[in-house]
Amino acid sequence: MSERYSKLFALSENLYSAGAPVVIAAGALQKDNQTGKVFAQLKMRNIQDKAIKAATVKISPFDTVGKPLGRTVDYQYLDLSAGRDTDFGQKTPVMLKEAATRSFAVSVSEVIFSDNSIWTAPNEVWEPLSAPVTPEKEFTDVELAKQYRVKYGADCKCIFKKEKDLWRCACGELNHNNEKNCHKCRREAAALAALDMDELKADRDRRLAAEQKKAAEEKAAAAEQAKKTKKIAMIVVVAIVAAVLISNFVKAQQEEAARLDAYNTAIELVEAGRYDEAIAAFAELGDYKDSAEWANQNVAYEKVLFLLDCAERGDDAGLKISTQTKPKVEAAPGQNQAGGEAAEEQEIPDTVKAECAQKAITILEAIGNFKDSATLLERAEALLEAEIDAKRESDYEAALKYLNEGDTYSAYYIFEELGDYKDSANKMTDALIQNNLDFFSSAGKNGEQALGYFSENRQNYPLLSSEEITSIIVNDWVVRSCYTASYGYSKLTLYSDGTGSISSEATVRPYWFVSGNEFYYETYVPASFELSKLTASYNAYELRRVTDGLYMAFDYRDNPEYIFAESTSEWARRLILTAEKWRENDKK
Repeated sequence: MSERYSKLFALSENLYSAGAPVVIAAGALQKDNQTGKVFAQLKMRNIQDKAIKAATVKISPFDTVGKPLGRTVDYQYLDLSAGRDTDFGQKTPVMLKEAATRSFAVSVSEVIFSDNSIWTAPNEVWEPLSAPVTPEKEFTDVELAKQYRVKYGADCKCIFKKEKDLWRCACGELNHNNEKNCHKCRREAAALAALDMDELKADRDRRLAAEQKKAAEEKAAAAEQAKKTKKIAMIVVVAIVAAVLISNFVKAQQEEAARLDAYNTAIELVEAGRYDEAIAAFAELGDYKDSAEWANQNVAYEKVLFLLDCAERGDDAGLKISTQTKPKVEAAPGQNQAGGEAAEEQEIPDTVKAECAQKAITILEAIGNFKDSATLLERAEALLEAEIDAKRESDYEAALKYLNEGDTYSAYYIFEELGDYKDSANKMTDALIQNNLDFFSSAGKNGEQALGYFSENRQNYPLLSSEEITSIIVNDWVVRSCYTASYGYSKLTLYSDGTGSISSEATVRPYWFVSGNEFYYETYVPASFELSKLTASYNAYELRRVTDGLYMAFDYRDNPEYIFAESTSEWARRLILTAEKWRENDKK
């Protein structure tokens, strides 16, 4: 079976513009192989101290040869709580209108922080930062790389480097030039920058000489000791027999004290929130006291309590907690670290509360029926469901806003993702209908596509009987012709005597009548003509209900000829809004 999604394009890693509070850590263009839709996914990282609650990006789509496609897409990530070094956006697809998109460029235009301050991007290029360079790659000398770590710390991952208004610490983290010490490991930038290669090489040579000297001395001492050992071997045999009896007792006492100390240390690790270290420590103790229970269940239970507290308070400390529940072993294929079968990751809202609750659920499912785990599972699921509902409601409100503002493309795909939430299915249909109505106001292929949509779906709309037509047609309407006035509309009133009035031209006097299932309608008739003289020239239409308040008149070729929207309906407002939008576009 083919894969559902295909990756079409990937951005360079760690795109950055001087002064920006974020880096674009990664980005990709994906294609849904079932629907043909394309979307972008971005992973951004906060690289300064203030938490971010919203960010806006600009995405410029290109075709397969790099030519621009359509307009730049503005997309806003909302309801964030991203602290420093926290990634966001990677689980959010940004739908692109042009299915022919095969690459894109991106920049961050605005960031809003938790204190409501705002950073707005200057007109700077976003370029990739250089990749970190390890000491081994930089020096090409294992001993020189080892000396670098002796000088600056065993945890050094890379070489210090300044780039734009940033500097990368030896621990690998990015810092701003106004930060004298690394925000992560507290190393001083000036000390890292002051590396003297000649001095580093000299320190390496002295260390190697000292190590060689020590090895030679230890070898000589061992040889001398071997000589002495042979002379006193017989004396020692007698002493050993006596010493063994004493040492076994002492050793037992020492081992008991050491195990008790290790047990107490493991308890302290749990209290300090260093849960994974505690699991390993209890596992090392084997069957000592209740160490096995702590290693396999108790520590995981304490994790759950902490995660639920973080979920309720929105504390991002819970994001650093892993879902490990048992001592690490080499995992068999199809198993995860917790010891169970690997499961497909559930799509959850990108919030601290949701992620902490999901972690708690994962752990509780792994430890099974332990203490009050069933009650805690209900609590965690309720927290997660509340976040999911909040995200759905937020998405629903956003989709309604898009629909009301005429962004039917965005509205349609959000309603589609919402599935059976509220009336999303109906709203999705409204968005599709509105999208095609909008195309009537555009020229070229868009208009042809809209006409084709209504023609192909004609049988899906109920055909009105003569009684139904007569009962609804006497009304005030907003009317659009499918073939004339490409981005105009008329306000039409039809009277019960078969006449009407229309706002577009004073000389026009509409006439209408119903025969069988056909609605006979003519607009362009001089007011001086009599109805009896015009009957033979009338245009006959089928009237079909597209949705409440919206009707389509199809001619004898099954082509859509007119759209009738009841003047008091939401559809009338949308027809007028769309027409005015296209008029404004035409003026530009």
